[in-house]
Amino acid sequence: MPVSPRFAGMLYLLIILCGVASEAVFRAPFRADPALVALDAQGLRISMLTDLVMALADVGLAVLLFALLRPFGKWLAVGATAFRLVQAACIAGGLGWIMAAILDPEGAAGWLSLHSVAYDVSLAFFAVNCVLTGALLIRAGLRLLGWGIVASGLVYATGTVLRLIAPVAADGFAFAYALPLIAESAFCLWLLFGARGLLAQR
Repeated sequence: MPVSPRFAGMLYLLIILCGVASEAVFRAPFRADPALVALDAQGLRISMLTDLVMALADVGLAVLLFALLRPFGKWLAVGATAFRLVQAACIAGGLGWIMAAILDPEGAAGWLSLHSVAYDVSLAFFAVNCVLTGALLIRAGLRLLGWGIVASGLVYATGTVLRLIAPVAADGFAFAYALPLIAESAFCLWLLFGARGLLAQR
């Protein structure tokens, strides 16, 4: 059965939408005011569901990207897949911290802080995935897109390091995540509408 770049693009779009909605829409109010957890935690529960959907879609996308990009570097593709799968596992595992905040509203601030750190640590694995995936795209002749994904990996890696050793600076670095959002959206659009030409090269 041939690889479906369009289906991969649909999964990527689902990942982007779930990731943005989970953090910026459903969890943000509780991070700003953890006392809201005791009043109504439904938003947190929805954020858990969207994160779970994102992790599941990430596993599917990892497999499809491996099949699509393997001709341009087998071991690079294996490595990219492995690091993406670890990130998905970390995201799914981190849902326990959110549930802890729901079950222990008085300690919600601490639990949500732990989840934030765990989430940023998971991005270290995604950072490596981005660098390897970007290298594969460059090898496939998609230099601008490839370097954009590589740069995204560097942003994610920097964010993780700052979260661990300089959390105050990490908050100020948040603006840099606009670059990965743009690059990954471009990658998603390419999968949806432009990747069929890549299959002809295989």
